[in-house]
Amino acid sequence: MIKANRWIAVMAAAIMMAPATKANDSAAAIGAGGIELRQQGDVRMVSEDLYVSRPKIRVRYEFRNEGQSPVTTLVAFPLPELDLAAMGEGDIGWPSDNKEDPTGFKVQVDGKSVSPKLERKAVVNGKDVTADLQAAGVPVNYPFGDFWDRVKSISRAKVDALEAKKIVFVAPETREVQALWTVKNTYYWEQTFPPGKIVTVEHTYAPVVGGSFWYDEKFTPETLAKHDLFKDFCIDQGTLNAIRAREAAVRAKHKVDLPLSYLDIRYILKTGRNWKGPIGSFKLTVDKGAPDNVVSFCGEGVTKSGPTTFVMQKTNWEPDADLAVIILAAQNL
Repeated sequence: MIKANRWIAVMAAAIMMAPATKANDSAAAIGAGGIELRQQGDVRMVSEDLYVSRPKIRVRYEFRNEGQSPVTTLVAFPLPELDLAAMGEGDIGWPSDNKEDPTGFKVQVDGKSVSPKLERKAVVNGKDVTADLQAAGVPVNYPFGDFWDRVKSISRAKVDALEAKKIVFVAPETREVQALWTVKNTYYWEQTFPPGKIVTVEHTYAPVVGGSFWYDEKFTPETLAKHDLFKDFCIDQGTLNAIRAREAAVRAKHKVDLPLSYLDIRYILKTGRNWKGPIGSFKLTVDKGAPDNVVSFCGEGVTKSGPTTFVMQKTNWEPDADLAVIILAAQNL
Protein backbone atom coordinates (compact mmCIF):
# COMPACT_ATOMS: atom_id res chain seq x y z
CA MET A 1 0.00 0.00 0.00
CA ILE A 2 2.80 2.47 0.81
CA LYS A 3 5.25 2.44 -2.06
CA ALA A 4 8.71 3.97 -2.03
CA ASN A 5 9.82 6.61 -4.55
CA ARG A 6 6.30 7.31 -5.71
CA TRP A 7 3.28 9.41 -4.71
CA ILE A 8 1.01 6.66 -3.42
CA ALA A 9 -2.38 5.88 -2.03
CA VAL A 10 -3.07 5.52 1.64
CA MET A 11 -6.21 3.66 2.65
CA ALA A 12 -8.18 2.61 5.60
CA ALA A 13 -11.64 1.77 5.73
CA ALA A 14 -15.29 4.43 3.91
CA ILE A 15 -17.08 8.47 3.45
CA MET A 16 -19.12 11.21 1.81
CA MET A 17 -19.06 13.79 -1.11
CA ALA A 18 -16.32 15.69 -3.71
CA PRO A 19 -13.81 19.18 -5.02
CA ALA A 20 -11.92 22.22 -3.88
CA THR A 21 -9.17 23.48 -1.43
CA LYS A 22 -6.39 25.98 -1.27
CA ALA A 23 -2.70 26.60 -1.44
CA ASN A 24 0.76 27.29 -0.18
CA ASP A 25 1.80 30.86 0.47
CA SER A 26 3.98 32.34 -2.21
CA ALA A 27 5.83 35.62 -2.73
CA ALA A 28 3.89 37.78 -5.16
CA ALA A 29 3.78 41.11 -6.99
CA ILE A 30 0.97 43.19 -8.48
CA GLY A 31 1.44 43.24 -12.25
CA ALA A 32 -0.73 44.43 -15.11
CA GLY A 33 -2.69 41.20 -14.93
CA GLY A 34 -3.13 41.19 -11.15
CA ILE A 35 -1.33 38.91 -8.71
CA GLU A 36 1.78 37.25 -10.08
CA LEU A 37 3.68 34.70 -8.05
CA ARG A 38 7.39 35.45 -7.90
CA GLN A 39 10.36 33.58 -6.52
CA GLN A 40 11.77 35.18 -3.37
CA GLY A 41 15.54 34.86 -3.20
CA ASP A 42 16.32 35.48 0.48
CA VAL A 43 13.29 34.13 2.38
CA ARG A 44 13.22 30.41 3.13
CA MET A 45 10.17 28.35 4.12
CA VAL A 46 11.67 26.70 7.18
CA SER A 47 8.64 24.51 7.87
CA GLU A 48 5.10 23.78 6.77
CA ASP A 49 2.57 21.88 8.90
CA LEU A 50 -0.56 21.13 6.87
CA TYR A 51 -3.76 19.52 8.22
CA VAL A 52 -6.48 18.51 5.74
CA SER A 53 -9.97 17.33 6.67
CA ARG A 54 -13.53 17.69 5.40
CA PRO A 55 -14.57 20.49 7.80
CA LYS A 56 -11.27 22.35 8.06
CA ILE A 57 -7.91 22.97 6.47
CA ARG A 58 -5.21 24.38 8.71
CA VAL A 59 -1.64 25.26 7.78
CA ARG A 60 1.22 26.75 9.75
CA TYR A 61 4.38 28.05 8.09
CA GLU A 62 7.65 29.31 9.49
CA PHE A 63 9.70 31.62 7.27
CA ARG A 64 13.22 32.99 7.82
CA ASN A 65 14.94 35.78 5.93
CA GLU A 66 18.48 34.55 5.35
CA GLY A 67 19.64 37.81 3.82
CA GLN A 68 21.26 40.80 5.53
CA SER A 69 18.42 43.29 5.04
CA PRO A 70 14.65 43.29 5.70
CA VAL A 71 12.54 41.95 2.85
CA THR A 72 9.11 43.45 2.24
CA THR A 73 7.03 41.62 -0.34
CA LEU A 74 3.47 40.69 -1.16
CA VAL A 75 2.53 37.26 0.12
CA ALA A 76 -0.18 35.61 -1.95
CA PHE A 77 -2.38 32.63 -1.15
CA PRO A 78 -4.10 31.35 -4.33
CA LEU A 79 -7.17 29.19 -3.92
CA PRO A 80 -7.76 26.30 -6.29
CA GLU A 81 -9.62 27.43 -9.37
CA LEU A 82 -13.39 26.96 -9.46
CA ASP A 83 -14.54 25.75 -12.88
CA LEU A 84 -18.18 26.88 -12.89
CA ALA A 85 -19.03 24.76 -15.93
CA ALA A 86 -17.80 21.63 -14.18
CA MET A 87 -19.39 22.64 -10.87
CA GLY A 88 -22.73 22.95 -12.62
CA GLU A 89 -22.66 19.19 -13.26
CA GLY A 90 -22.77 18.13 -9.59
CA ASP A 91 -23.75 19.01 -6.05
CA ILE A 92 -21.59 21.49 -4.18
CA GLY A 93 -21.16 21.58 -0.42
CA TRP A 94 -20.75 25.24 0.56
CA PRO A 95 -19.34 25.62 4.08
CA SER A 96 -21.43 28.73 4.84
CA ASP A 97 -23.99 31.07 3.26
CA ASN A 98 -21.49 33.94 2.92
CA LYS A 99 -21.45 34.26 -0.86
CA GLU A 100 -18.33 36.46 -0.86
CA ASP A 101 -16.25 34.06 1.25
CA PRO A 102 -18.04 30.82 2.21
CA THR A 103 -14.72 29.39 3.40
CA GLY A 104 -14.24 31.77 6.33
CA PHE A 105 -10.61 32.32 5.36
CA LYS A 106 -8.50 33.63 8.26
CA VAL A 107 -4.80 34.43 8.50
CA GLN A 108 -2.50 35.24 11.41
CA VAL A 109 1.11 36.42 11.38
CA ASP A 110 3.07 35.81 14.57
CA GLY A 111 -0.21 35.21 16.38
CA LYS A 112 -1.86 38.46 15.25
CA SER A 113 -4.80 38.58 12.83
CA VAL A 114 -4.18 40.05 9.39
CA SER A 115 -6.89 41.28 6.99
CA PRO A 116 -5.77 40.16 3.52
CA LYS A 117 -7.02 41.68 0.30
CA LEU A 118 -8.76 39.51 -2.30
CA GLU A 119 -8.23 39.48 -6.04
CA ARG A 120 -11.00 37.69 -7.92
CA LYS A 121 -10.82 36.98 -11.65
CA ALA A 122 -13.02 35.25 -14.18
CA VAL A 123 -11.05 33.38 -16.84
CA VAL A 124 -12.05 31.54 -20.02
CA ASN A 125 -9.35 29.57 -21.86
CA GLY A 126 -6.65 31.62 -20.15
CA LYS A 127 -8.26 34.99 -20.99
CA ASP A 128 -9.40 37.37 -18.25
CA VAL A 129 -13.11 38.06 -18.84
CA THR A 130 -13.82 39.78 -15.53
CA ALA A 131 -14.50 43.14 -17.18
CA ASP A 132 -16.97 41.56 -19.64
CA LEU A 133 -18.99 40.05 -16.81
CA GLN A 134 -18.90 43.20 -14.71
CA ALA A 135 -20.04 45.31 -17.67
CA ALA A 136 -22.99 42.97 -18.18
CA GLY A 137 -23.87 43.06 -14.48
CA VAL A 138 -23.05 39.38 -13.94
CA PRO A 139 -21.46 38.40 -10.62
CA VAL A 140 -18.02 36.80 -10.91
CA ASN A 141 -17.97 34.99 -7.59
CA TYR A 142 -19.35 31.74 -6.19
CA PRO A 143 -22.50 30.39 -7.94
CA PHE A 144 -24.90 30.14 -5.02
CA GLY A 145 -27.31 32.35 -3.07
CA ASP A 146 -28.85 34.86 -5.51
CA PHE A 147 -26.21 34.20 -8.17
CA TRP A 148 -28.52 32.69 -10.78
CA ASP A 149 -31.32 35.18 -10.06
CA ARG A 150 -28.88 37.97 -10.86
CA VAL A 151 -27.77 36.21 -14.05
CA LYS A 152 -31.38 35.77 -15.16
CA SER A 153 -32.14 39.43 -14.53
CA ILE A 154 -29.77 40.81 -17.18
CA SER A 155 -31.04 41.60 -20.66
CA ARG A 156 -31.15 39.09 -23.50
CA ALA A 157 -28.80 41.28 -25.54
CA LYS A 158 -26.15 41.16 -22.79
CA VAL A 159 -26.52 37.40 -22.42
CA ASP A 160 -26.17 36.94 -26.18
CA ALA A 161 -23.04 39.11 -26.18
CA LEU A 162 -21.50 36.94 -23.44
CA GLU A 163 -22.45 33.80 -25.36
CA ALA A 164 -20.78 35.16 -28.50
CA LYS A 165 -17.54 35.41 -26.51
CA LYS A 166 -18.08 31.86 -25.13
CA ILE A 167 -18.30 33.17 -21.57
CA VAL A 168 -21.72 31.56 -21.10
CA PHE A 169 -23.76 28.90 -22.86
CA VAL A 170 -27.45 29.51 -23.51
CA ALA A 171 -29.76 26.54 -24.04
CA PRO A 172 -31.60 27.12 -27.37
CA GLU A 173 -35.10 26.22 -26.17
CA THR A 174 -35.16 27.12 -22.48
CA ARG A 175 -32.74 30.07 -22.61
CA GLU A 176 -31.15 28.66 -19.48
CA VAL A 177 -27.74 30.21 -18.94
CA GLN A 178 -24.69 28.15 -17.97
CA ALA A 179 -21.51 29.80 -16.71
CA LEU A 180 -18.40 28.76 -18.66
CA TRP A 181 -15.78 30.75 -16.79
CA THR A 182 -13.34 29.73 -14.09
CA VAL A 183 -13.09 31.77 -10.88
CA LYS A 184 -9.55 32.45 -9.64
CA ASN A 185 -9.37 33.82 -6.09
CA THR A 186 -6.11 34.99 -4.51
CA TYR A 187 -5.70 36.45 -1.03
CA TYR A 188 -2.67 38.67 -0.54
CA TRP A 189 -1.05 41.07 1.90
CA GLU A 190 2.23 42.92 2.34
CA GLN A 191 4.67 41.24 4.70
CA THR A 192 8.07 42.28 6.06
CA PHE A 193 10.61 39.58 6.91
CA PRO A 194 13.36 40.91 9.21
CA PRO A 195 16.78 39.32 8.68
CA GLY A 196 17.40 36.18 10.76
CA LYS A 197 13.98 36.20 12.43
CA ILE A 198 11.36 33.44 12.20
CA VAL A 199 8.00 34.76 10.96
CA THR A 200 5.05 32.43 11.56
CA VAL A 201 2.06 32.52 9.20
CA GLU A 202 -1.12 30.51 9.90
CA HIS A 203 -4.27 29.99 7.81
CA THR A 204 -7.55 28.26 8.55
CA TYR A 205 -10.61 27.85 6.35
CA ALA A 206 -13.37 25.41 5.42
CA PRO A 207 -12.95 23.86 1.96
CA VAL A 208 -15.64 24.13 -0.69
CA VAL A 209 -16.62 20.63 -1.73
CA GLY A 210 -18.81 18.96 -4.29
CA GLY A 211 -20.40 15.57 -4.04
CA SER A 212 -21.07 12.49 -6.06
CA PHE A 213 -21.29 8.73 -5.69
CA TRP A 214 -18.66 6.08 -6.22
CA TYR A 215 -19.63 3.74 -9.00
CA ASP A 216 -17.80 0.45 -9.31
CA GLU A 217 -17.26 -0.53 -12.94
CA LYS A 218 -14.77 -3.25 -12.09
CA PHE A 219 -12.15 -0.57 -11.71
CA THR A 220 -8.49 -1.51 -11.58
CA PRO A 221 -5.63 0.77 -10.48
CA GLU A 222 -4.71 1.07 -14.16
CA THR A 223 -8.18 2.21 -15.28
CA LEU A 224 -8.46 4.63 -12.35
CA ALA A 225 -5.09 6.16 -13.26
CA LYS A 226 -6.66 7.23 -16.58
CA HIS A 227 -10.14 8.11 -15.31
CA ASP A 228 -10.92 11.85 -15.38
CA LEU A 229 -12.57 11.76 -11.94
CA PHE A 230 -10.15 9.51 -10.08
CA LYS A 231 -6.75 9.71 -11.79
CA ASP A 232 -5.27 12.18 -9.27
CA PHE A 233 -5.69 10.05 -6.14
CA CYS A 234 -3.23 7.18 -6.70
CA ILE A 235 -5.90 4.59 -5.93
CA ASP A 236 -4.12 1.23 -5.71
CA GLN A 237 -5.33 -2.34 -5.27
CA GLY A 238 -5.30 -2.06 -1.49
CA THR A 239 -7.55 0.97 -1.73
CA LEU A 240 -9.96 -0.85 -4.03
CA ASN A 241 -10.04 -3.80 -1.63
CA ALA A 242 -10.91 -1.45 1.24
CA ILE A 243 -13.69 0.20 -0.79
CA ARG A 244 -15.20 -3.15 -1.76
CA ALA A 245 -14.99 -4.37 1.83
CA ARG A 246 -16.87 -1.28 2.96
CA GLU A 247 -19.50 -1.80 0.27
CA ALA A 248 -19.89 -5.42 1.36
CA ALA A 249 -20.30 -4.41 5.01
CA VAL A 250 -23.03 -1.91 4.09
CA ARG A 251 -24.75 -4.53 1.94
CA ALA A 252 -24.65 -7.10 4.74
CA LYS A 253 -26.04 -4.66 7.30
CA HIS A 254 -28.82 -3.14 5.22
CA LYS A 255 -29.61 -6.07 2.89
CA VAL A 256 -29.45 -3.78 -0.13
CA ASP A 257 -26.79 -2.21 -2.35
CA LEU A 258 -26.17 1.36 -1.20
CA PRO A 259 -23.57 3.49 -2.99
CA LEU A 260 -20.68 5.10 -1.20
CA SER A 261 -20.34 8.83 -1.65
CA TYR A 262 -16.99 10.51 -2.14
CA LEU A 263 -15.37 13.79 -1.21
CA ASP A 264 -12.56 15.39 -3.23
CA ILE A 265 -10.27 17.86 -1.43
CA ARG A 266 -7.41 19.66 -3.17
CA TYR A 267 -4.56 21.82 -2.01
CA ILE A 268 -1.97 23.71 -4.07
CA LEU A 269 1.50 22.66 -2.91
CA LYS A 270 3.72 23.65 -5.83
CA THR A 271 3.76 27.36 -4.89
CA GLY A 272 6.00 26.29 -2.00
CA ARG A 273 8.78 26.22 -4.59
CA ASN A 274 8.63 30.03 -4.89
CA TRP A 275 10.71 30.58 -1.75
CA LYS A 276 14.44 30.17 -1.30
CA GLY A 277 15.43 26.51 -1.55
CA PRO A 278 13.29 23.53 -0.57
CA ILE A 279 10.82 23.41 2.32
CA GLY A 280 13.03 22.61 5.31
CA SER A 281 10.51 20.49 7.23
CA PHE A 282 7.16 19.46 5.77
CA LYS A 283 4.39 17.61 7.61
CA LEU A 284 1.06 16.61 6.10
CA THR A 285 -1.79 15.22 8.20
CA VAL A 286 -4.88 13.91 6.42
CA ASP A 287 -7.94 13.19 8.56
CA LYS A 288 -10.56 10.93 6.94
CA GLY A 289 -13.19 11.85 9.53
CA ALA A 290 -14.43 8.43 10.71
CA PRO A 291 -12.63 5.13 11.35
CA ASP A 292 -14.60 3.24 8.70
CA ASN A 293 -14.10 5.83 5.97
CA VAL A 294 -11.70 5.11 3.12
CA VAL A 295 -9.11 7.72 2.12
CA SER A 296 -6.60 7.85 -0.69
CA PHE A 297 -4.01 10.40 -1.75
CA CYS A 298 -0.66 10.37 -3.48
CA GLY A 299 2.24 10.31 -1.07
CA GLU A 300 5.42 8.61 0.00
CA GLY A 301 6.35 7.25 3.43
CA VAL A 302 2.83 7.75 4.78
CA THR A 303 2.07 6.31 8.22
CA LYS A 304 -1.16 5.89 10.17
CA SER A 305 -1.02 8.19 13.20
CA GLY A 306 -4.48 7.63 14.70
CA PRO A 307 -7.89 6.02 14.10
CA THR A 308 -8.66 8.56 11.34
CA THR A 309 -5.35 10.28 10.56
CA PHE A 310 -2.40 9.65 8.26
CA VAL A 311 0.89 11.54 8.28
CA MET A 312 3.58 12.18 5.68
CA GLN A 313 6.78 14.00 6.63
CA LYS A 314 9.57 15.29 4.40
CA THR A 315 12.87 17.10 4.92
CA ASN A 316 14.32 19.58 2.41
CA TRP A 317 11.40 18.88 0.11
CA GLU A 318 10.35 20.53 -3.14
CA PRO A 319 6.78 19.53 -4.08
CA ASP A 320 6.37 18.70 -7.75
CA ALA A 321 2.62 18.02 -7.60
CA ASP A 322 -0.40 19.43 -5.82
CA LEU A 323 -2.36 17.45 -3.25
CA ALA A 324 -5.60 15.64 -4.10
CA VAL A 325 -7.43 13.65 -1.42
CA ILE A 326 -10.45 11.41 -1.92
CA ILE A 327 -12.53 10.17 1.04
CA LEU A 328 -15.32 7.65 0.66
CA ALA A 329 -18.14 6.88 3.09
CA ALA A 330 -21.50 5.23 3.41
CA GLN A 331 -24.03 8.05 3.18
CA ASN A 332 -26.70 8.68 5.81
CA LEU A 333 -26.25 5.34 7.59
